[in-house]
Amino acid sequence: MMDLNTLIDASSAWGHIGAAVAINDNGQIAAVREDNSSGQMHAVLLTPVVLGIDVSHHQNDQGPIGWTAVKNAGKSFAFVQATQGKTYQDASTDANVAGADGAGLFVGVYHLARPDNNPAATDEAENFLSWAGDYVCDGYLPPMLDLEPDYLPLNKATLSQWVRTWLHYVEQETGVKPVIYTVHDVVQKYLESDLAAYPLWITT
Repeated sequence: MMDLNTLIDASSAWGHIGAAVAINDNGQIAAVREDNSSGQMHAVLLTPVVLGIDVSHHQNDQGPIGWTAVKNAGKSFAFVQATQGKTYQDASTDANVAGADGAGLFVGVYHLARPDNNPAATDEAENFLSWAGDYVCDGYLPPMLDLEPDYLPLNKATLSQWVRTWLHYVEQETGVKPVIYTVHDVVQKYLESDLAAYPLWITT
């Protein structure tokens, strides 16, 4: 969790959208907006936070995921890894989606981006849709692009174009607008302003 000052700092990095939504330390959703007259950021607390998890084969490698226990622990949704890079396909995707859905969680799938070694974002988008396209439709959460700091090139323009291409391709093929999942530092340093057209999930 982040405190409200950190949230305001984060939203300033994404300030071109005029608003951001994030979580504070009390488990509440804060809408952080820019005052058009003063240019100052301010936060307005909204509803209680909705909690969820993300999982991949790494969790399955440690043993079966107790999806009922996840639900009973107060989680409402799960994002399941589908793919990574242009070739990797997570063999546990279908089982994890089915397990989460069976426990009554909202479920979505995500792709772990590897722009550091795959310059063609379209190849990675095709890998994602070929493996998990059945889960990018009504009844599931929007697909998510996971941008991990360890796998990103240092050039802002290059990364932004890569991300733009992946998002546009998936949206064009499915009609569903993907979500960007990353950390505050990546948003602040590496994403250009037009990418604010896509929902943003900042992790801590």
